[in-house]
Amino acid sequence: MLTALLFLHNLLRWLVIVAGAAAVGTALSGLRRKGPPSAGEARAGLVFTIALDTQVLIGLAMYGIDGSTARAAMAAGGAAMKDGAMRFWLVEHPLMMVAALVLAHVGRVLFKRATDDDRKHRRALTFFGLALLAILAGMPWPFLAHGRSLLPHF
Repeated sequence: MLTALLFLHNLLRWLVIVAGAAAVGTALSGLRRKGPPSAGEARAGLVFTIALDTQVLIGLAMYGIDGSTARAAMAAGGAAMKDGAMRFWLVEHPLMMVAALVLAHVGRVLFKRATDDDRKHRRALTFFGLALLAILAGMPWPFLAHGRSLLPHF
């Protein structure tokens, strides 16, 4: 089960990145256009937050199913924070992804609540952009010591 979740998690990250880029792109386009938000802009933000919600839930499920990393870190005490790979998987990756999730949801709420069209576009661009940056910063890129391949193994 853990292998299937990891495969899905690795694959879904690309949907999250594409959806985040679309949300940022439509917000930027709306800001340049200087008009009311299009249905596509609202939909892009919704798809981004739903994809990110799903991705975070799968990640949390993997931590719940296989808690070996957390158990090893707790057994190691403070030494776990000195191990870059263990610190990344135990603290940095989950923290960045939860931060991205919060930013995306705050951006979506502020987008919907804004009364001014320009403010809607700016809020979407700011919060979805920050969420996307947090995702990209917290990803296990292959060039990192603790990285994973860009595509899941079939």
